[in-house]
Amino acid sequence: MKKISISTQKGGVGKTTISIILANRLCFQLGLSVLLVDCDPPQSSIITNKNTEQNLLEIIKQKKKNNELLEGFEKTWAREFEKTVSEHINHKIDVISIDDPLINWDFKKIDRLATNYDIAIYDFPGTLEDTKFLHEMIKFDL
Repeated sequence: MKKISISTQKGGVGKTTISIILANRLCFQLGLSVLLVDCDPPQSSIITNKNTEQNLLEIIKQKKKNNELLEGFEKTWAREFEKTVSEHINHKIDVISIDDPLINWDFKKIDRLATNYDIAIYDFPGTLEDTKFLHEMIKFDL
C-alpha cells in the first residue's frame, strides 16, 4: 500500500479537488482501490461531497421507483453515474475522516485500515501547525 499526501501551507488552493480527482483517476482508470482520508475536519469538503452525492443518488432512486420524471441535472447525473458504475463495478474508493469516532485522530488505525487498499490519499489542512501531521508525512511515499 502506498501513501500519498496532498498538502500545502496555504488554504484554498485546491488540495481537496486534487485529492478527489487523483482518487478517481487511480481507481477508475488504473483499477486501484483507494482510501481517501480527510484530515481537515473543519472543512470536511470530501465528506460533504460524498454525502451530497449519496443524497442525490437516493433522490434519483426514489424518483425512479415512483416512476417520476428526473429533472435535467438529475437525468445527466444518473446517466453518468450508472455508466461509471456499470463499467467499474469492482472498483473501490472509500472516504474516511480523521475525526471519525472509529479513528479519533489515530494514524495507526488509519494505517491498519489502509492495508486493505492499494493507495491511501491524505488530504491535509491548509496549515500544518499540528506536529502530528508532519510526523506522519515523513513516512509517506509521495
